Amino acid sequence: RTYKALQGWTKLAPPTTRPPMPLVFLTLLLDGLCQGGAPDIGVAILLMFFAYFRPGEATRLHESDIVRPVFKGQPFAIHLHPSERGLKSKVNISDESILLDSKETPYLGEMLKAGDRDVRLFKEDYTIMQKEFETAQQAVGFKQVQYVMYQARHGGPSHDRWLRSRTLRKCNDGRHMQV
Repeated sequence: RTYKALQGWTKLAPPTTRPPMPLVFLTLLLDGLCQGGAPDIGVAILLMFFAYFRPGEATRLHESDIVRPVFKGQPFAIHLHPSERGLKSKVNISDESILLDSKETPYLGEMLKAGDRDVRLFKEDYTIMQKEFETAQQAVGFKQVQYVMYQARHGGPSHDRWLRSRTLRKCNDGRHMQV
């Protein structure tokens, strides 16, 4: 009976999907965050977009997770969910690598503070980031549409497919590689 009741409820109130955030909206939000004195949160959201990160993945990054290129012209990389800190992804995977190789943001790796220190890359926690994100939306005049930070993650693959810079399979698999 419970299953049938839940099934009926789902038909009466179907879950809504959140569309991916387009790059044009992302740039407006980044402007609002910079104008509001939160450029580091803008960098975190830019990272969510181009590296396909969940907000929690971005907030858990440490300076030591940023890997500088060995040779000139190579992209920066990010060591995600390092096993040394006992971290695992949503699907129980540790030690993933993400290349910051977007042609549109070759400077993104340079913007991140790479170092040997085991301190958080972004000082603000998720709740502060979310509040600043919402404030920036109001500041730039988003009235008809309201985004959540997670939609930046879905905007990246949609944008890459639109530009044909990644195959559908690579977008579906995400940017993550096992180390």
